[in-house]
Amino acid sequence: MLELAVIGGGPSAACVLGAVARHIAPEIQVSVTVFDPGPNLWCGRVFQPDGDEVLANVPMAEMSARAWDREHGTRWLLDQGMDEFATGTAVPPRWLVGRYLESSAAQAITDIEALGSRVRVEAKAVRGLAVTEGVMRARGDGWEAGPFDHAVLCLGGSPSYDHYRLSGCPGFVGNPYPLNRSLAGVAEDAAVGVVGSGLTAIDVVMALRARGHRGPISLMSRNGTLPAVRRRPAHHELRHLTVRRVEELRGADGRVGLDDLIGLVRAELVEAGADPGRVAADLACTAPPVERLRNDLNSALHDDDPAWTVLRDAMVACGQDAWHLLRDEDKARVRTAHQALMRNCCPMPPGNARHLLALFDSGQLEVLPGVRSVEPRAGGGFRVGARRDVDVDVVVAASTPADHVPAPEARPLVNSLVVQGMAVPHALGGVRVDRTTSRLTTWRGVPNRRVYALGDLTHGAYLFTFGMPVLAARAEGIVNDIKEGTPRDNVLVGHGEVPADAPAA
Repeated sequence: MLELAVIGGGPSAACVLGAVARHIAPEIQVSVTVFDPGPNLWCGRVFQPDGDEVLANVPMAEMSARAWDREHGTRWLLDQGMDEFATGTAVPPRWLVGRYLESSAAQAITDIEALGSRVRVEAKAVRGLAVTEGVMRARGDGWEAGPFDHAVLCLGGSPSYDHYRLSGCPGFVGNPYPLNRSLAGVAEDAAVGVVGSGLTAIDVVMALRARGHRGPISLMSRNGTLPAVRRRPAHHELRHLTVRRVEELRGADGRVGLDDLIGLVRAELVEAGADPGRVAADLACTAPPVERLRNDLNSALHDDDPAWTVLRDAMVACGQDAWHLLRDEDKARVRTAHQALMRNCCPMPPGNARHLLALFDSGQLEVLPGVRSVEPRAGGGFRVGARRDVDVDVVVAASTPADHVPAPEARPLVNSLVVQGMAVPHALGGVRVDRTTSRLTTWRGVPNRRVYALGDLTHGAYLFTFGMPVLAARAEGIVNDIKEGTPRDNVLVGHGEVPADAPAA
């Protein structure tokens, strides 16, 4: 029987179980052990139970946990009588997506066990994977499990980043989700400072609005950039921005140049009837954030240019491969425009944009750019140092870690793999992985045939690691690779020669 460890029990793990259910057969017996000590299995941090106002940022048509069945999520909504969220561009609340992920995982477990295989869920935190004489085991605080033939690391990222080291200060909310719990103690008239201005920060504002908050709200960040507004789907079949076409751009060094990749982008946009100049103008735009939000909403409702919709679809279809193959100097060029790119690739729903504009127009909400410090005051509350200094009563952390480090509880596991030569930290975050299989790679660049990574841990290798289509596709690839892999006694588990100057994860 093939023994598989899935470490982490969030949305990525739900996708892995769906793929296992698809690929196993009565003659392929599998024992899957899912390790996760958290209270909201399959939901992760952002899809746990919360208020109706905390919305997903995409329609359910883009949230399927089954890569081979894009309508899986929308059919589930229809089966639940949630027709209003299953059609058009309607976006469901995050808690409803969590319910779908729970249902998807439960059905996958039922299907796996119906074929004679089994699934166990262990409410334990894995602190290390150890390989001794070819036998791999998972270890925690005072326990050990295994042996396992393969492990899939589905570790989530760190919660919102405590950039100003305010943990433990009265009035500081370090992890906003679930918002109906984290904001319960915020007084209606309190001045609230939200660190960040991205999608998590928008969730915080929407939750405060739903609670009837009357106090001022400041979105505090270094540059004050707000997400764009989601446009209608384009329904364009990609012809140029595909993995095959990207691979054809590889030079003698096996890498792809950014200028050649931009050529594919231009060709795809022209094919779709979009204006490439519009994309360039959006990336270079420096208009004030509220003015830009107003323009974005107007364009989303009345402008049919499909440019960003096409590029978002391409990001899912080939963006990970394109990033993996880019030359290092070109990755540095992309990272200079990373925030502008992500702003447009990860937009907010139009409904949230309308509510934000109403709050801005009323004067209750402001964007506070140029933030350089947030310090607790002796008498309570916080002083925010920015282009215009302000005092707030409550600070909510709603920004992601700049370096995409693993969550604190996952770091011992990652460090154990690095020490054994089974994983290598990526210079841009996470660990190095093989492009086509998602296997961890060793210091010699050899794929480890026993350990795979999925989700935030692959940030440096893939850049764009979130979104259910990406997770589902990678999960499908991982399970298929395990199914077709080499015999257990022929696998690689590291090379045993870790350089003396190898950094810890």
